[in-house]
Amino acid sequence: MEVAVEGKRSRGTSRRRWELQDVAESLITSPEAGRTDRDPDNLCWRQRLTWIRLEEEEEEEEEEEEEEEQEQEQEKEEEEDKEEEEEQEEQEKEDLNLYLKFRYILHYSRNGAGKTILFIMCSCAVILKINGSHKCVKSDFTFVTNI
Repeated sequence: MEVAVEGKRSRGTSRRRWELQDVAESLITSPEAGRTDRDPDNLCWRQRLTWIRLEEEEEEEEEEEEEEEQEQEQEKEEEEDKEEEEEQEEQEKEDLNLYLKFRYILHYSRNGAGKTILFIMCSCAVILKINGSHKCVKSDFTFVTNI
């Protein structure tokens, strides 16, 4: 029994409450006092012990509910983080594809067309400077290959 009591004390139950319970249990079942659990004098102590146990169970349930809520919040945060990471990975893939297209067009334009082309890359578009005139290319590069 003491092992169980020691184990429950570590859960945050107050020391005074456990001391009261230990005293009550010793009064209920002490052979020196000649009392047993069936004595009518011990009903008050048994009732107090029952109340203490009910309070402890309520505290444990509240702690468990709080832990569950914290776990659910952590899971939600982890899901949001995963979604953000996935969006970032998709954006990086799009940027990589844009870069690969940009590199191909730059190479093709220099070798094939013989014109001076300056490419400036930003997050939303590729800006072309072809012989002094500017053109903004957002996603379609087909007309650029016809230069």
